[in-house]
This record gives sequence, structure tokens and C-alpha cells, in this order.
Amino acid sequence: MGFLYLLVPIFLYFHLMILLSHDLLIALPEPLCETWLKSQPKLAKQLTLKAFPNSNSLEKFELFYWTITEFNPQWPTLVFIPGGPGQTFHQLEWPSIPGVNFLYFDPRGSGCSADLPAEIKNSSSFYSSELIADDLFALQQHLKIKTWSIYAHSYGTIPATIFSSRYPSLVHKLFLEGTILNGTQSYWKSQARADILEKVFRQLPTTLQKDVQTHFSNSPEKSYWFSQLLQERLAYGLNKEKLITEITRRLKHEMKSDFSPQKLNENLPYFSKNFYIQISCQELSMGEVSVSRLYSYQHLKFTFFNPNDFQNLCSEITFTQKTYNHSNYPLKVPTFYFQGEFDYQTPTQEAFIHYQNNLSTQKIFFTLKNEGHNALRFFLSTPVQDKIFEGMNFRDFLLHQLTDDLPSKFSNPVSE
Repeated sequence: MGFLYLLVPIFLYFHLMILLSHDLLIALPEPLCETWLKSQPKLAKQLTLKAFPNSNSLEKFELFYWTITEFNPQWPTLVFIPGGPGQTFHQLEWPSIPGVNFLYFDPRGSGCSADLPAEIKNSSSFYSSELIADDLFALQQHLKIKTWSIYAHSYGTIPATIFSSRYPSLVHKLFLEGTILNGTQSYWKSQARADILEKVFRQLPTTLQKDVQTHFSNSPEKSYWFSQLLQERLAYGLNKEKLITEITRRLKHEMKSDFSPQKLNENLPYFSKNFYIQISCQELSMGEVSVSRLYSYQHLKFTFFNPNDFQNLCSEITFTQKTYNHSNYPLKVPTFYFQGEFDYQTPTQEAFIHYQNNLSTQKIFFTLKNEGHNALRFFLSTPVQDKIFEGMNFRDFLLHQLTDDLPSKFSNPVSE
């Protein structure tokens, strides 16, 4: 597990930054997927679907899905939509709750759903958030689930919003963590991230602030190191003691070696490069702006920084721009928003606009103090925590929402 906890922050560090090199797909090794299907036939399964449902093509692919405990059709179901784009929930499953089906799947072109012939995996028309929503509908019908609840994280909130907008009668509850508002340039280049950097910076001891500012002044071309560090450290929230220790350590080293320009990571497992590039270029405006999410410190404020060495991955493919806009998918289902106060990847300000535009009369926005981009999975496994979820800890709150057919009172629509 130690390796896992080291790996996850790296994912969230760049939040799907630039991945991998020339192999078209980096996903779960095919033998592992096959072994899982053969050794756990009651837990791991595949569903054959049309690769291009909007055309006359007969091409098909296998959608991989799984549960940790045997699926029980009498239990309520929570389906998990992973972030990325291109990430999966392999080895990141939530601690199970007796009496509830936790259903996971690998979106088309990722994880164990990535065993594809070249003509499919290289086709831009195979990848879209709307098609993922279509695949979810097919999976729900296949399993004969009348209604289910949805948990979506980060990029996953896009197909979750689309599905819930298209099929409101099929959604019991919608849980969104790290919500993406739109696929415009602000997804990569956001003043809200500069505000988070400033907020964290002002919480440092005064002497350390001065030391950092001195380094900013002496090496302005390297001042982006602070934002680079916080991308990683804020993935799981703000721990000031550890952050102070790390900043102090970094200041003692030569910044050129500690914070060299970021390069492609060629060995990230569980991630699909094709999926990431196709969705990011088509729907998230990656072809229009650097995906660095770095900020330099100039004139006493943090400003967006675009390193010259960042590769334009969109130049590798031919695609049609279909920028995601949440307003095209109005929501009317009971929705719970969870946002870390220091979520650097999907800042709270934009998620709150998504909440405000949600047409449902049953919605709550939870701001999680001192938390980052990925908090709920750990809340579920933490027995002692503040009862901030309508007077309950997160596990009891989630169980109540999944098993209670009556709407929540929603008496406190915005909680902190």
C-alpha cells in the first residue's frame, strides 16, 4: 500500500497533466485483466458494446466492470465514474459498505476496456463524455438496475452530469467531488488557483514568507516552483507542518535541480494516454492553452506561467473541438457537492457556479475544510471525524442517502 499512496499524489499532482511517451495506450496489462476475469467471474465482467453507436459501424469493444462483493440486485447501487480523463479505480476502490453495491467500470479506451484494435483506439470519434454516458446507460440496462446513485470525481463529474441530465429518472442521488464547470481555458488557467497559492502563502510563518520572496526575487524565472510543489502537496489537503518542512528543505537546495522543467512521465500505470489526449483536446480546450497549471510570482502576485518546454499533445491527433459546457446539461436530480477548501485541480469557486446553476430543489454544497482534491475515500475509512454531513460522519451519511428513498431534508444547502 505504501507504493499506492506514493503513486496517487503523482496522479493528482499534475491532475492529468502530460502523460507518457509514444505508446498509444498505458493501461492495465492485458494478462492481468484476463486473469481477473477468469479468477473472479462473479466480480469482474465485460459487456459488449458498439464502439461507434452513432454510425453504421459494426465495430464493438468490451466494457470492463467489477464489484468488490458479489452484485446483489436487491441492494442499492452506487456506480463510480473515475477522473483523469483516463484514470481508473483499480486499487483505489472505496471501503465497502454492507448492503450496498459499489460498482466500478473502466470507461471506453481505459484500463481493462482498452484492448482495442488500432482503427478504434486511434479514432477521435470513439472518445467522448457523451459516449461514456451512453455506455453507462447500457450497463444499467444490462444489470436491470431501475435506479442507481452516482459518485464522480474530477473529470468524472462531466459524464456524470451528462448522464444525470439525460436520464434523471434513472438517478437516485448524485455525488460530485471536485466538480468541473466547463471545458474552457479556465479549466487549465484559473485565477482561483492563484488565489489558493496566495492563501497558502499567507499562512506560512512570516520569516519563511520572506525567505521565499527573496528566492522569488533572486530567481524570478524559477519562481514557479512554489505552485509546482503545491500541486502535489495539496492533493490531499493542507498540512501546514509538512508543507513548511518541505519548503524549508527545498530552499536549502539548488532550485535548478529540485524544480527542473517538467517532462513526460513514461511509466504511469492505470492511465490511458489516448483517452487523456482525446478528451482533453476535444472537450477541455487543451489545444488552446498550456496544461502546466504553474504560476510564477511577479509584482507581488501569482500569475499563470507557460513553460516553453510543454509539449502540445493535441498536435498528435486529428479532432473536432466539442468544448464541454455544463449549461447544456441541466440537472434536476438530488445532488451533493463536495469540494476541498484547497482543491488546486478543480477550484471551489467554479464548482459552486455548477451548484448554483443546478435546477434541482434538492442540493447541498459541502466545503471540506483544509482538504484537497481527493478527500471522500479517506473520510469513508476514517472512523473518527467531525460530523459535518448533516450531523453524521461521511460513512453514515452516504449509507443514509443510498438507502433512504425519501429526499434529504436539504435544510442546510451550503455547508462548511
